[in-house]
Amino acid sequence: MRADADYRENQLRAQASWRARHPDYWRQYRATHPAYSKRNSVLQLKRNARRRSGVIANMDTSPFARPLSSGFYVLRRASEEALAKMNAYIVHITVLSPPGTPSAPDCKERM
Repeated sequence: MRADADYRENQLRAQASWRARHPDYWRQYRATHPAYSKRNSVLQLKRNARRRSGVIANMDTSPFARPLSSGFYVLRRASEEALAKMNAYIVHITVLSPPGTPSAPDCKERM
């Protein structure tokens, strides 16, 4: 998997397709397996307690090292505890003018 980018991409597409066909799988699983849900909650509380020193987020969440550029981004809501949730939206952001550049003249000013 590490060496074959095509394989990784195919796996991601296949997993996304399965999740789209079975959107309630994990909700139903947790509802029918309360011991699993309880154990997971207890373990998550322990993990959170170990990481109290900083913000808890998904591994692909990081501060911007450079100005935002146009492109597709994952948008997630962070809870009050600063724990990123699994629900996410893919958004396209278009930067109209990079930071520090003068704005384009208004159409009225061109006449």
